[in-house]
Amino acid sequence: MGATSLDPEGAIEQHSGGSVRAFRAGFENQLRRDLLSGLRDGQNSGLVTTSALELGIDLPDLSVGFIIGCPRSATSLYQRLGRFGRHAPCDIFIINDGSPAADQLTSDPDRLLQLPLQSSTLYLDNPRIQYIHTLCQAREDGWSEMDSPPESFNSDVDFPSGFLELCRKELHGESVGDLRGLRPAGDEAAHLVYPLRDCDLQFVVKLSYRGLVEKLGTLTFGQVLRDAYPGAVYWHAGRAYRVVTVQVNRHVVMVQPCSGFFTKPKVIPSVLQPDLSSDGLLSWSGLDDLSLIECQLQARECVAGFQERRGSNSQAIDYPLQRDNPSGTEYVYPRFCRHIETTGVVLRHASFNNPQVRLSEIADTLLEAFLQTVPIERQDISVGPGTVRINRNEIARGDRFISVYDRTYGSLRLSGFMRDERTLRNTFDRALLLAQSGLVSDRVTLDSLESLCQCAKSQAVNLAISDANDSPPASDALAGRVRVIRPGSRGVHREHGAAFEVISVFYAPDGLRYRGKFDHQRAEEVPGSIPASSILELPGESEFSWFDPPSGEVFANASDRAE
Repeated sequence: MGATSLDPEGAIEQHSGGSVRAFRAGFENQLRRDLLSGLRDGQNSGLVTTSALELGIDLPDLSVGFIIGCPRSATSLYQRLGRFGRHAPCDIFIINDGSPAADQLTSDPDRLLQLPLQSSTLYLDNPRIQYIHTLCQAREDGWSEMDSPPESFNSDVDFPSGFLELCRKELHGESVGDLRGLRPAGDEAAHLVYPLRDCDLQFVVKLSYRGLVEKLGTLTFGQVLRDAYPGAVYWHAGRAYRVVTVQVNRHVVMVQPCSGFFTKPKVIPSVLQPDLSSDGLLSWSGLDDLSLIECQLQARECVAGFQERRGSNSQAIDYPLQRDNPSGTEYVYPRFCRHIETTGVVLRHASFNNPQVRLSEIADTLLEAFLQTVPIERQDISVGPGTVRINRNEIARGDRFISVYDRTYGSLRLSGFMRDERTLRNTFDRALLLAQSGLVSDRVTLDSLESLCQCAKSQAVNLAISDANDSPPASDALAGRVRVIRPGSRGVHREHGAAFEVISVFYAPDGLRYRGKFDHQRAEEVPGSIPASSILELPGESEFSWFDPPSGEVFANASDRAE
C-alpha cells in the first residue's frame, strides 16, 4: 500500500521537495498554521491553493502569483491580487486554463477590468442555514451549559419565518428533526465548521492504519464527489491516500496510505426532478414559446467509476468494485451519488422535444454564459437536461427541459437570477455567441438556441398556477391507507442524501418507519429502521405501495389485496 509512516510532514517532503505546498479549506488548524508560518519564514517557497486564501490572510512578502483561469468577479480578482505585493512590487500571471472565459480574456485582456463585483446573496428561508445560525446562537449564549436557561429566546429583529422557533427548540432541547444531523461532531463550534452560507454536509476524513485512527480534516459532500469517492486516490497535504469507504449517513470518509497515483471521477449526467406541484412552484412565466419556471427541485449527482493513472499508464475502473480490482477496495453499487433538495429555474421550449436537438450542449453553453453574466462561483451552480414526469399546465409528461439549479442544500436561489429579464436576455445573447464560436456542434441545436434568444426578447407574462394536475395525495382517506415506498425499492434520506433500500414498513410508537439499509452498508450488516418521513422519493427509481396501519399489510393499490 505504499508509504508506511503516519508522519504527514515526511510525506510532504517526499512528494513536493519541501518547497511548494498544498493548501485548501478543511485542513486541521495545526496544519493550516504550519503551512502559513512556513511560507512566512521562508521554509516553503510557495503554496498551491484553492480560493481558501482569498480572505483574511496576511502574507506581506509574496512577490509572484499565478491565477489559473479567469476569475468570475472583480471581487474575487481583487481579493487574490491583494495577497501579493503588500510591501514591494510583484508579478501576477493569469494562466489560460482552456475555458471559454479564459479564452475570451486572452483575446481581449481589457475584459479583466470589466468584471462585475460579486453580489452578496443569502437565502434566509433555507432551514439548514437557519439551524446553523441557531447553533451559533446557542454556542454564544451557552444554552447547553446553563443550570437554569431562559424560558424563551426573544428578539426585536424581524427574522425570517421559522428561525425563532428553531432557537426555542434548541434552547429547550426539543427535536428539530433531520436538521439535528448538522450538529458538529464533538465540541466543535458551528462558527468554525460552517462558512457563512455553505450548508453542505461536512465529512470527516479519517486515516485508519495499523490500529491507529487519525483525522485528516474535513470535506463537503461536493468535494467528496470530486475527490474522495469510493476507490479514489485522495491527496492530502502532499500525500496520497486510497478511499476505502464513504459512510454517508455517518459523514465519514475512511482512507489508507497508498502509492502516489491519480484518479479522476467518471461523472454521469445529473438526474433532475422539478416539483411542479402548487407547493413546489415559486414562479411561472411565459416569454412567447418559452416557459420559465422557478421551483423546488431534487438533483441527483453521480459518479459511476474513475480513471486511474499510474505513471504513463491509465485505466478505466467502473463501479461496482470487487476486491480484485486495481484499487483494492470494494463498492457494491453501480453509482455513488448525492441527492440535493434545492431550487432551480426550468426552461421549456417546443424545440427541445426534437430528438436531434442536443440539450446537453445547450445546457453547457447556457451555464457558461450565465456565469459570465452573473458573478457567482461555478461550484455554487449547475445545469442539466431532464424530462417532465407529470402533466402541468401546457407542459406534458415526457417533455424535455433544461434546468439551471443551485448546488447548495436547501438552495441560495442563485439560479433565480435567471428570472430577471435583463439577465435572461444577456445570458442567451452570450450563449449564442459562445455557440457560434464552436460550443454547439450542429445546425439543428444552434437553431433551437436562436429560438430561445428570440423568445427572451419578448415581454414576460406571469402564468396562473393550477392545482388540477398535482400529484396524488400521500394517503387515501376512503381506504385509510398510507402511500409508502414499496419494499424492495429505494428512496433517499432527506438530510444526508444517502440512498436507502426499503425492506419492510411498520408502525412504531413514534410513527411510520422503514426497515432497510443505506447504499454503503454491506450485505451482512443487520438492517436498521428509520422514520418514513426521513426518506424521500428517488426520481426514476422509487416505486410505491399502500400501507394499511390496522393490519400492517402492504397493498399494491388503495383497494387491492395484500401483496
